[in-house]
Amino acid sequence: MLLLILMLNTVTTFELSDKFPRQLYDNNGNIVVISTQPQRIVSLTLATDEILLAICPPKRIAAISTMATDSNYSNVVIESKQILAKTTNNTEYILGFKPDLVFVASYSQAEMVELLQKTDTSVFRFTNFSSIADIKKI
Repeated sequence: MLLLILMLNTVTTFELSDKFPRQLYDNNGNIVVISTQPQRIVSLTLATDEILLAICPPKRIAAISTMATDSNYSNVVIESKQILAKTTNNTEYILGFKPDLVFVASYSQAEMVELLQKTDTSVFRFTNFSSIADIKKI
């Protein structure tokens, strides 16, 4: 979660900074370059939906996953109503939001992730977490 906060805000653990671009490594070791502070974020996972809705102004969230509206799984059903656009696993549909940052998961469709990575869009892949210690390793 700290990593997500660092990408979205200008506060770092060391000092206040508004410097971009930022170079990050996702959980697969891929280099992800964040050119400017993200303004059109698309989330394809419920976990990143929940984090984004907690820390990011809704005007910077272009779309969230459909899972965010499902009360069987989501902790942000009410908050998710602020974001009208919901994502699918269709690459063209996702790119239609003109995102500058897309959050995917380790279980996201490989073909879709590859296609997104071939565009100018920054794609950050999260892995499955089974404990708080896993999250802190990021």
